[in-house]
This record gives sequence, C-alpha cells and structure tokens, in this order.
Amino acid sequence: MLCACVAKCSKLIGSVDKAGSAMTVLHQVRQALKNPFLGLDGVPRKVSRVYVITPYDISQTAVASITGELEMLGGQVVFLGGQELLHTFHKFFPEYLLLRSGLLSSYITELRQAYEDDVALNDLRFRHGIISSAKKRTAKAYVRPRFFVKIYSP
Repeated sequence: MLCACVAKCSKLIGSVDKAGSAMTVLHQVRQALKNPFLGLDGVPRKVSRVYVITPYDISQTAVASITGELEMLGGQVVFLGGQELLHTFHKFFPEYLLLRSGLLSSYITELRQAYEDDVALNDLRFRHGIISSAKKRTAKAYVRPRFFVKIYSP
C-alpha cells in the first residue's frame, strides 16, 4: 500500500483562512490522493492512504471542520499528533527519543510557553488570584502544598 504524509510543524486549527487550517491540510490530502506517484520505474501508482502528522494535539474543532469531507474519503486519511504521535514513536522507534535527547525537552519547553502565553488561562489565573501579580510567570509561582486525601475516618 502506497502511503503519503502531510507533515505540519504547527497546530491544526479549524479556521478556514489561516495557513495551519484544517482546510489547507484537506487540500493537501486531496492533492496527494488525486495525483499518482511516479515511481523510479516510471509507472504511476495511486496513493491509498495519507497520514496527517503534527507534534501538537489535534483539536476536535479542526477535525470537525472537515468531517464531511473525511467521510467521503472513506478512511484514507489518518491523523496522528501530540501524545499519540509520541506514543507511536515510543512503540516503533524508541531509540529515536533517546538519541535525540533534546527533542523531549524542547517539546516540553514549547508546551510550557504555550501554556504561559495563553490569554484565556492568564485571565483566569489573574481573576481567581492564582498568581498574585499579572506579570509573574506561572512557572515561577510557588503554591504551598495543601493537598490531602482522607482515606479513613474512625
């Protein structure tokens, strides 16, 4: 089975007018499925499946924006992103993560930065006093440990 891959280094979003939009990805998927691959022997071969891969989690909004089109493609498109992509690497090529030790730390750094830059989360943290100062970064905020679970009460 001949497979193709649409790889994205950015988040897939449901918006139609942005470069990382699900509609742009769908257009690239259609191109891969429509145009045959010309092998080294000069024989054109039809692509049977297209994998859409991104290091970020794929939002339900992005998938929902092209759901109707995906149904028409009858299972020829497989999305693989975020944690699922990481688990796939771990399952089939675990030494890749070990050999590229900077990969995991850079991924965590990007996630932390995205979390700290999220406007909605910053607004919630500020409104509910999670961070005493709006300028204080989440990573540097100290939260006194007060969590406990009472298991038995005589």
